[in-house]
Amino acid sequence: MKALLAMHREFLPGSNELARLAAHAANMRIVFARLSHEYQVNDSVSRFFGRGLEFEELRAYQPGDDVRSIDWRATARTGRPHVKKYREERQQVLILMLEVRKSMLFGSGQTTKCAQAVRVAALLAYAMKHRHHRVGVLLWGDFGSLAIEPAAAADTLNRLLDALSGDAHSMNMLTGTITADAGASDLIRYTERMPRGRKLAFISDFMQWQADEWQMIGRLRQRHETCAVQITDPREETMPDVGLARMTDMSGDDMIVVDSGSQACRDAYAACWKRHLESLQQRLNEVAIPLRRISTRDGVAALTRHITDLAI
Repeated sequence: MKALLAMHREFLPGSNELARLAAHAANMRIVFARLSHEYQVNDSVSRFFGRGLEFEELRAYQPGDDVRSIDWRATARTGRPHVKKYREERQQVLILMLEVRKSMLFGSGQTTKCAQAVRVAALLAYAMKHRHHRVGVLLWGDFGSLAIEPAAAADTLNRLLDALSGDAHSMNMLTGTITADAGASDLIRYTERMPRGRKLAFISDFMQWQADEWQMIGRLRQRHETCAVQITDPREETMPDVGLARMTDMSGDDMIVVDSGSQACRDAYAACWKRHLESLQQRLNEVAIPLRRISTRDGVAALTRHITDLAI
């Protein structure tokens, strides 16, 4: 893993950038709405990650109350509008499900998809920190798997950055060894042992997902509030006209030469990318998992807007 990721260390967020992300996260709006319901928490009006609320009291409706919290049975019984009031549970647990395969190391601008994924993870982690919740990480990819148990957001992010910088000695590997393509199966076994009711955020480009991973995310959705964030790069959307070009597959093992000067070739490439996006959206729709797409060109303001609007 050190050889795979350490060369990209300069692209990972530094302490100053993490501080800026933490400041933006303080103003992010997070709502916990279990499955098909929505409730307002501390004037935070977004639909992200499930409810995380406990029933507190039933009382008469007051101007300004959310009409969605009206208890219609109590209203019919008493003849006066009543609302159910909830309080936020003491502590929620968010698990950042971060995939780092070779395709995540791609970036056509000033950053890579992996680095942008870390920024997304940092925003989510700091948003949870401001609400005194815990954050953990499950990291998997070509190197194997890594579990960072739920802890304070800052501690979790520091361990995540150490891992992505290639500090293998600080990593508690699930397998104890680094073996290619072992990560997904280890991850599946680990997630099956997770306590029910956690909040899961899958952050990936979803370029190399296998059948067992799609089965895993479907099963997890039945036990946990789950969302997905796809990281993309503008260069993946269209093929530039640069004449004959050498390209490799996702594994980096096979290489072909394509004529990017051919309009037919570029059109076929664009159509393939469109099918990938449509297939991903369809798969997630089938298991009722909300999706947001984030580009490597998105700045902090755009990242915050995308995450805030993420809806279950």
